[in-house]
Amino acid sequence: MEAATKAAAIRKANPQLIAELESAEGRLRRLGDIARLLESGAVGSTGGFADYLRGFARQVPEGLWLKAFTIESGGNDMEIHGSMLNAAALPDYIRRLGTEKVFQGRNFAALTMNRVEPPAAVRPVAQGAAVSPTPTPAPGPIDFVLMPKLVEAKEPGK
Repeated sequence: MEAATKAAAIRKANPQLIAELESAEGRLRRLGDIARLLESGAVGSTGGFADYLRGFARQVPEGLWLKAFTIESGGNDMEIHGSMLNAAALPDYIRRLGTEKVFQGRNFAALTMNRVEPPAAVRPVAQGAAVSPTPTPAPGPIDFVLMPKLVEAKEPGK
């Protein structure tokens, strides 16, 4: 027994095993750093997008609909594309979104609005028939984009 103990003490450590141990310890430290960073919230939300979708669903007023949205940087950068029939609905919508916990503290720096003109009506006219005036179509919906920064709006899906 004494000889085996002396032999084990004299035996040199395997350099490959030492390198593997150091690599595993380094990886463990890096994973611990990543876990602490995620838990701190410094890189944004780790809860996914379900709360955003629920908030959108609860607060959409009549006559306003969402067409697209992007959520980046853990929710810190958000862009909302939609349409509405009445421009007065948008300020109320933004206020209502602000009552949702997931949207609190979010700011929008730019808004673009563009009325979509309905296509001109084309009616066939019989030869020799009197032409009656075409009724004026109702105004088209207003498209809007809320942006977190003063930049050009992104096209949905890009």
